[in-house]
Amino acid sequence: MILLVKADWEANDNGSERTFKTGSLLYVDSQSFLDFSKAKDSGSEEAVKEAAAKLDYNILFEPTTTTSYAGYSSTKNYLILYMLDDVKEKLQFFKLGEGGGEFIHVGGDDEGKIRSASARGVDSKTNDLFWFTTSSYTQPSTLYLADATKSNDSNGGLKSLPHMFDSSNLEVKQLFATSKDGTRVPYFMISKKGLVLDGTTPTLLYGYGGFEISLGPHYIATAGISWLERGGVYVEANIRGGGEYGPQWHQSALKENRNKSYQDFIAVAQHLISSNVCTPQKLACRGGSNGGLLTEYGDPDTEDWEKFLQNYSPYHNIDSTREKYPATLLTTSTRDDRVHPAHARKMVKKLWDLGEGKEWPVYYYENIEGGHGGAADSKQEAFMTSLAYDFMWRALTCSLTSKS
Repeated sequence: MILLVKADWEANDNGSERTFKTGSLLYVDSQSFLDFSKAKDSGSEEAVKEAAAKLDYNILFEPTTTTSYAGYSSTKNYLILYMLDDVKEKLQFFKLGEGGGEFIHVGGDDEGKIRSASARGVDSKTNDLFWFTTSSYTQPSTLYLADATKSNDSNGGLKSLPHMFDSSNLEVKQLFATSKDGTRVPYFMISKKGLVLDGTTPTLLYGYGGFEISLGPHYIATAGISWLERGGVYVEANIRGGGEYGPQWHQSALKENRNKSYQDFIAVAQHLISSNVCTPQKLACRGGSNGGLLTEYGDPDTEDWEKFLQNYSPYHNIDSTREKYPATLLTTSTRDDRVHPAHARKMVKKLWDLGEGKEWPVYYYENIEGGHGGAADSKQEAFMTSLAYDFMWRALTCSLTSKS
């Protein structure tokens, strides 16, 4: 039986003499574990003690300050473990011991790679072949047939999805910013090779930071066509609230610490500016769903509101004394059943009211279909996406049409 530890598992609860860290991957004999669980339910201390003596937990993976668990798959005799090392993916191969004994580490990646990878056994009951799929920011998904007995060696790709944009002159870098509290925040930057650092390049910064969801290497066809082929720089920030460094990275930006997500995002923006990748006037920021929750974050009728929620609700922190705000586009769907369109409507109305007579260019588009995704079909999705990218490009290149 394989167990993923979602919160620190204390010794007095797991039946051993050890505490297992959040994000660890363990394996244990299934019958022994079931017997221990039944003994705990029985309430008999003697039964618990007897069952615990038969438990033997083994650690397949334990997170560090830079590594986190990402998943696993299996073949007949092997387990393939995916882990993130500073948000770069590593695969490790373990062979099941003779007679169902302990797993033995037999190989894998020495260093993390800027890619996304997944593996699935061809027939895990009969052989050790597996389908192996990889992609990156500039390379579309490619399918390989590999053999777990040879670790992660594979023959040439069997099939690849088509290239949707010209990536021949692009490069991908991983860089790090320092957040307000000193936390090291990674981000990926995709740009032309030999980018001239003079601050003139239109740069798009994207973030999410929620629900323990990790941002990482994946084929960015839309950004490639809409931004990179125009000569822009595309950046993804791995801010707290996500899962890039495991459950603790997510938990460190909840409730009264939610502002840390925003501070991380700001830190990446400041690092791009201090590195002369762009200037504030050449930087666009984009987020959607959790990454776009900009208004009325929380319930003003709870005591949490006074303690911390109002401190990071942008709706309540609009600075009415400012004469100028960056161009802003808010989009929503009339039928969004997850984030009600009233939030976007109220935010836009307040910005329009407070910005009357000032240089506050605020734009709004509400699709009448589409639910939380904002679009009901591919045609609508293409329009909404084009609208966003074109707006940002025009805003950074001083070609945005003035509001009527």
